[in-house]
Amino acid sequence: MRKATLVALVVFAANRPNAQTQIDGVWQGQIQPGVFWTIELKRDGSTLTGAVNDTIGDPVEIYEGDMSRNTVTFKATSQFGQPTITFTGTISGNEIAFTREIQGQGPPGPIPAIMSPTGVPQFTVERVAGGQAPVIARGTPVPRRLIVYDRQGKVMQSLGEADNYNWPQFSPDGTKLVARVRGHLWVFNLSTGRRTRLTSPPWLAFGPAWSADGRQMTYFSWRQQSAGGVYRKASDGSGAEEKLYESERGASVIIRDLSLDGRWLSFDSGNVLFALPLAGDRKAIQLAPGESSMRRAHFSPDGRFLAYESDETGRYEVFVRPFDSATGKFSTAGEKWQISKGGGGMAYWRRDGKELIYLGSDGGVRAVDVRTTSAFTVGTPHLLFRVPDTVPPLAACFCLGEKSLGAVSPDGQRFAFSVPQIPPRNEVTVASGTLSKYAGTYKLFDADVKIAIEDGRLMATGIDTIGGDLAARDRAQLVAGSDTSFFVKDATAEIDFVSDPSGNVTHFLFYQSGVPTKAPRK
Repeated sequence: MRKATLVALVVFAANRPNAQTQIDGVWQGQIQPGVFWTIELKRDGSTLTGAVNDTIGDPVEIYEGDMSRNTVTFKATSQFGQPTITFTGTISGNEIAFTREIQGQGPPGPIPAIMSPTGVPQFTVERVAGGQAPVIARGTPVPRRLIVYDRQGKVMQSLGEADNYNWPQFSPDGTKLVARVRGHLWVFNLSTGRRTRLTSPPWLAFGPAWSADGRQMTYFSWRQQSAGGVYRKASDGSGAEEKLYESERGASVIIRDLSLDGRWLSFDSGNVLFALPLAGDRKAIQLAPGESSMRRAHFSPDGRFLAYESDETGRYEVFVRPFDSATGKFSTAGEKWQISKGGGGMAYWRRDGKELIYLGSDGGVRAVDVRTTSAFTVGTPHLLFRVPDTVPPLAACFCLGEKSLGAVSPDGQRFAFSVPQIPPRNEVTVASGTLSKYAGTYKLFDADVKIAIEDGRLMATGIDTIGGDLAARDRAQLVAGSDTSFFVKDATAEIDFVSDPSGNVTHFLFYQSGVPTKAPRK
């Protein structure tokens, strides 16, 4: 799987009038082979704003920043909640030399290399000359645009500048959209485009869910000692937050939905479904112990059914089952209905309960008529439109790891997608004889990737093992940038084929976020 590392937004105050005057601009340094740090800084009165990007992962806002003469300091929280990293930079002409100190202990499992005690403790960035673009590492994740579409797939509006938007969710009245940006939740007014901060550093937040009246927001956040919890706060950002539930150490809780009556919250953890009662002792209840991997459960408007995803057929599909609000589990006497065919996810109920909308594995947004009064009935799905090719298919669940990238408005008329903005890339024509040398089976991340020629194109099968923006992409076209270098069509990953002195292809190097992984030929 790909490694995650820190990307941080730098926002700090210059408290002294004699602060560095030449700080504005772009700075960059290569801290490890293929891994670049790019830092943008801009003075605005007595405040400096900017961003730090280390090639991999999403931005994370920093806090407690300060600038004094030729020294800058700031803190950032790991995207896993702990540890806290303090960065100190010394400015000398066209260079800034950074050191970093780590406090606290992260949750079980791998910690991002740049943030761990064994990572790079020091690095230097240099000023990028005016008008010169910073170096972009191979396979680097690209910014995304938050775009709202209608039922025909026509763009209605684009919110803000390109950034790392994820977890969009429409408000119950459809006038607002909450989204996670650089580790924190912001609420966008869809009429004005203006946004209001909901959560702030140091603790990161994700998985927002609106209350039925739109006045409160529930979300998950990592906290001290690597413990995570479900919190609730006024959706306008005012007042203090309330802790509703604490997860086990190191376990993520991916909030999916709140029932309209406010009694239940659905979440998944490790592809296991849970229902959390919001009254009483608030103990999470596992919905279907011992069954297949399940995720993304949404309550029907009347609270009698749950739409969710399960891989029981061998790939994730959308299912519906009756929900027993007395026990917090699926009804034992209830039926089960498979809604999607050929892969599907991101299922949302229309507020009147008469339609389910989901994303198919082919990138098609589909709607199906349903009825929840008395017995459940379901019609035949029909295509509304297809999402842009650059949107990762990801098992048709519309998520990137644990980051949801799409949402449907309560009335089923609008769709918000976080769409990657992949820049234009040069394509060349490679002779069929050269392409045929690359055909074969390669071992990548302990799984087989098969390369074959189809209609004069190089195709990769089994690419779903790769992760990142290629996760669950069963097949992918490889486009030539040169005779030996290829990039994945509509994705950021790249591949270089390597031959021995005799011209025999021995392996390929897979580039994702700048760092290559060797895939030997079998």
